[in-house]
Amino acid sequence: SVKVIFYFISDVTLHKTDEENLLDLFSIRESLGINDIVKMFKVSRNTATRRLNKFVAAGLLQRVGKGPAVRYFRIEGS
Repeated sequence: SVKVIFYFISDVTLHKTDEENLLDLFSIRESLGINDIVKMFKVSRNTATRRLNKFVAAGLLQRVGKGPAVRYFRIEGS
């Protein structure tokens, strides 16, 4: 069997920046990896990493793991 998950983005997100939309994804999914961001936003791995690291530095996201297994989680209350 195949599991298919659709994430619907409201019209409101059309007026937001990619960075705002990225943070909004954490209300839908508990964690995201670099490849998730690359696929969803059609950006390079470097761009995805840079954006996620910006949020880690700002205290909005937490980085867990090393190498290809790195996942990013939203910090409670941020």
